Amino acid sequence: MRLRCLLLLLVLSRGALWAQQNVDFFTTAGDPGSRAFTVAGSNVTAAGSHAFVDTFGFGYQIKRLSIGSLWLELSEIWGAPDDLQASVPSIGKTTWQSYAAGGRYMVPVYKRLSLYAACDVGGGLFHAIALHPGGNPGATTIRTYHGVFEFGGGLDVRLLRWFSLRAELRDLVTGRQLSDAAGRQHILPTFGIAFHN
Repeated sequence: MRLRCLLLLLVLSRGALWAQQNVDFFTTAGDPGSRAFTVAGSNVTAAGSHAFVDTFGFGYQIKRLSIGSLWLELSEIWGAPDDLQASVPSIGKTTWQSYAAGGRYMVPVYKRLSLYAACDVGGGLFHAIALHPGGNPGATTIRTYHGVFEFGGGLDVRLLRWFSLRAELRDLVTGRQLSDAAGRQHILPTFGIAFHN
């Protein structure tokens, strides 16, 4: 069962956890674009087509401090399937799906406006570019699992007591040249909503 389904059930159940502490769940989406890169050890250039990123997460307030609040955060980031494009015949998709847990620190700066920073660690499924040797070289993608580290920050605008808009920028750090990233970093600007209790 996907993390988002499990978390949605948890939040909607409004059980003891919901009653005792502040809880939120959020979903954001964005288009980080794609960057071309040269495949290591070759002169082949590759990139994914335009990407779409969807995030989903759950937050549980651990402690309220004098100038902010500390949260436990679980997040899932999913990169929509992209067609691999390379300077040689190619086939495959440059998707990714990562799961991470960590912390978030939120600071209210105005009555309905908060800034936050988040830092999570976990793992995910990615695709890497692989070249076929021989007289007719080609490129394809292979599945690989890799640890991830994500960090970033955002802006939460509370429209209602239970609902807010969010804009954030995260950097998903992975292995090199996974899922159409030239290096280790996937810069992910997203915009979405959050539900609060």
